[in-house]
Amino acid sequence: MRTVRWLACGLALITLTASSAAAQSGRLFRDSWFWGVNAGVMSFSTQTVSNQEATVINGEWFITKTHGGLYLSIGEAFFTASGTVNDNLGNPYNVQVKDMTQVMADAMVLPVAWGGVHLYAAGGFLLNIAHSAAITDSILNPNIKTQVQQNLNDQKDAICFNLLVGVHAQLKRMAIFGNFVWMPTPANFVLSGRSAYFLQGGIRFNLSPSDESQMPK
Repeated sequence: MRTVRWLACGLALITLTASSAAAQSGRLFRDSWFWGVNAGVMSFSTQTVSNQEATVINGEWFITKTHGGLYLSIGEAFFTASGTVNDNLGNPYNVQVKDMTQVMADAMVLPVAWGGVHLYAAGGFLLNIAHSAAITDSILNPNIKTQVQQNLNDQKDAICFNLLVGVHAQLKRMAIFGNFVWMPTPANFVLSGRSAYFLQGGIRFNLSPSDESQMPK
């Protein structure tokens, strides 16, 4: 897949570039907070569409301590996807979902570092909020239409568990990074064809240490 080749090239670039900044990497990485932006792709399926891709853009807050930290992000996934929602008897009806706001909160571990390159892993929850969702089938029975609309309202948003792995290359106060995110989707979510995954790359800036004792007085 083209996105996988793109990520592999990006991670190779991160590794090569970070070697020149190894001396300062520990001091500028540990006990710090970073503000950053990333962009990439989200791959997902619905009951009617397989392996659809969406562009994702996020702002993030990346907080590090000695062996762990916190990863927070908020962003948008841009797409228009078809899917199905059932009535109360299990009969499927076609729907359309457009764009999502996504908010992630993960606890993070920092297991390994090589010079200026730091690996991290995280787990937590990702809130998905659809911007719009509409029934596209014509439903003549008003009771069934009400059932399907209520079920769609319940299924267009979801809080999902996620796992994240990433690589961070410290370049003085700036850093470049890549993330892979896996998000299993619950059955009562409109994007429930399979687990979704994300490939992301971006930049971060170390704006302030997270340990207040290191802040200038």
